[in-house]
Amino acid sequence: MTDLSIAFSLPDTPAAAFEALTNPLVLRCWYGAPPGYHRVALGGAFGLGKSLTMTSKNGLGEQVVHTLTVQALGPAEHAVLDLAWDGGPLANATATLSFTADAAGTQVTVHQGPFATEADADAAAAFWRASFGRLARVLAGQTLSPREELANEIKAFHDPLGVAAYGVLVGLREAGAPPEAIASVEDTLYKHLAELPAETGDMIDGLMRARLAVLDAWRAAEAAPPHRT
Repeated sequence: MTDLSIAFSLPDTPAAAFEALTNPLVLRCWYGAPPGYHRVALGGAFGLGKSLTMTSKNGLGEQVVHTLTVQALGPAEHAVLDLAWDGGPLANATATLSFTADAAGTQVTVHQGPFATEADADAAAAFWRASFGRLARVLAGQTLSPREELANEIKAFHDPLGVAAYGVLVGLREAGAPPEAIASVEDTLYKHLAELPAETGDMIDGLMRARLAVLDAWRAAEAAPPHRT
């Protein structure tokens, strides 16, 4: 059996970094997707004895469902989390996170395990590196441009309906909609689109693809040089 102990520096105070973990509106910006996956849904609540469920997909459309259950919170920016995975590269294990001040702002230390194999511990370390790398960017205000972020996150979707849903969320964010409104729309879209019958989804996808083909042909015709006889 193997345990994992790993630390990261974050560019803000321990209180701000801890809030990024405990505030669902911030948590959804950085946590939950293993490397190579992109989060497409989040539900539940963060709090003592409560659970959050996050669904992610990779570029092949393969899905992983991650459930985070809070076993303990505080005092002094301390949390114990039970992490369960259905699919994907990560193994179930309990993690303890501690946030303390350092020269850069905050050092967050993760203790997690036990893991059955070194490979499981390595996969968990890669997950935390990816997650806290995103959090460092969020805390520093170094967000990607809408175009770059959309091009990256859109890899989780094969179907035009999923692409359109994500595009709506990015558009709302860039238009200045408050985080609470964006979170509400996100929850509504992914909750109900997930329940869409497959045949209806296929029909909508077909119509959207056909419309996009017409638009592409129109743009190509507009861009073509004039025909001379």
